[in-house]
Amino acid sequence: MTVTIGIFDKEDEVLQAVRLLREAGVEQEEIRVVVNNREGAPLLAADGEVAIEELYEIQAIRSHDENGDVLPFGTAPMATGGFPVGSMSMNSNSGTAGVVFYGSNSDEEASSSGVLHAIGIPENAAKQCGQAVESGQYLLVAKTDPELDAQDCLRQAGASDVFQ
Repeated sequence: MTVTIGIFDKEDEVLQAVRLLREAGVEQEEIRVVVNNREGAPLLAADGEVAIEELYEIQAIRSHDENGDVLPFGTAPMATGGFPVGSMSMNSNSGTAGVVFYGSNSDEEASSSGVLHAIGIPENAAKQCGQAVESGQYLLVAKTDPELDAQDCLRQAGASDVFQ
């Protein structure tokens, strides 16, 4: 699986990217959107098929494996609201069972770029992605088969930057 990240300036571009990825065969649970503030993303929040995670939620709730390591993209419940990271549907019957509340003494781990890197954003993109989310841009992260040109889908939709 390949992780492709797109930075977007507008919500409608993110929705277009999600549509293009879905048409290309990417499963809903393999697409996630990270924002600084859910209230600043009313179109995405209203769309029942787009899972939105606020950066502070990811920072506040982190799940670890038995060795204390942060689990990568798509493997751990990260966001509040009852759905695991990468899931596209809300499930009112699930909660945050198994989630460990985590406080870090490391400034790097607590920074936006550190948190994004810890959940699977490549180190070379984490700083720029963290700055983008902090400034109000939208981060779309898609986990796809390597043969799919997800970068092209994100660029067609209007991504200002794309990383893989």
